[in-house]
Amino acid sequence: MGVRIGVFVAPAHSGYFDTWNFHGKTIREQPCPKGLPSVLIHRGKYTPIDFLDLNVRIDVIETSSVHLKLPDRNGIVLDDQYHQVAKEARRAMFEYLATLPEHTASYADFLEARELGIALREAAPCFTTFTAPAAAADSTDGPFLGAKEVVRLSDGADLTRYAIVDTSEPKCAEWLLFTFDVAARILVHDVPLTMLEDNRRFVGYSWYAKLLRICPVDLAVNGEIHEDQFQDNDALALADTLSLGLQLRSSETAEHFAWDVPFAGWWEDSNFPSVQIVVTRSSPWLVNRDAEPFGLLEAAVYVGFQPGDDVECDSYDTQLEYFQHEAEEEITRVLYGPMDLVHMKLNELVSKLNCDFRNSLKEADVSRLVFVLGKDDRWSFTIQTGAATASVQTTA
Repeated sequence: MGVRIGVFVAPAHSGYFDTWNFHGKTIREQPCPKGLPSVLIHRGKYTPIDFLDLNVRIDVIETSSVHLKLPDRNGIVLDDQYHQVAKEARRAMFEYLATLPEHTASYADFLEARELGIALREAAPCFTTFTAPAAAADSTDGPFLGAKEVVRLSDGADLTRYAIVDTSEPKCAEWLLFTFDVAARILVHDVPLTMLEDNRRFVGYSWYAKLLRICPVDLAVNGEIHEDQFQDNDALALADTLSLGLQLRSSETAEHFAWDVPFAGWWEDSNFPSVQIVVTRSSPWLVNRDAEPFGLLEAAVYVGFQPGDDVECDSYDTQLEYFQHEAEEEITRVLYGPMDLVHMKLNELVSKLNCDFRNSLKEADVSRLVFVLGKDDRWSFTIQTGAATASVQTTA
């Protein structure tokens, strides 16, 4: 064909690069001949498992084999000759894959290789661990739930120890994915399954059909089942019992069961702040604060904070600070009562006293401030100095 085709390994989703060499003139032509994305498993010595792409670069020996666009000659004419070269480039990548002990090519690529006469072995079962998405897109791999990991299911592994979190299941209650993820990781002990994100690229391989599929389907609050979002008047609500309903399917059977959980949480636009948290009255957050499995404020931020990006919005940090403040007030008020909320607000007030005001108190020899609620529901305060003199001023 008058070309030489080279197969190259590249980091996953590494973008476009100069594909064609016309006697020293390089041309970047995409999407064809397109590469094979995420088809190789990379095991770094000090890094977790990752994927690599396969791409091609083409050295044109005879210029008549591929035609350039006129007049600038900076693009390839997508004619029959070009498509023949592209087909051979795909063949070269599949031939390289066939020499390797394992690959992670999609089932569609597997079938294409077969059509080209190349017998690939089935792809290695390789998945990303499931992590419930955060409300803020840039926090999905945040510290609350931890970063995702790539898991290579070993040959001969017991596939019943793994379950794909099936968000495509019609019964899946996606609003409960965060509750499900937190329960599986932290709240429910001895969960025998490793939860995996679905990878539809592998649909068709014999081992894919053997994997279990799991999803949350409902939440029972005080025994009342909610398939759609449960909503309370407060962003944080208390319940006597919480039960997370789940569906576990194999290729042949479907099983429904439930986990008793002390916590549930999801994004709720109608609340302020935009989150709905429910905890049981017997949970550690009320019974033993020293044994809290995680902070409710951090959970609320992860599942509820969704910053606006309009030009009229405050900065990301300002929006986050405001959300955290409102959520912390709600958590303190509901869980620990009005006195704790008063302590919280007074501490905020004292911490915000500026230097000039502090100096004025010191110069006036003020040693004590006492707030007094009058019969007319108006507040006044007594100022006591070191000389034990006092004055009273009523607030507006």
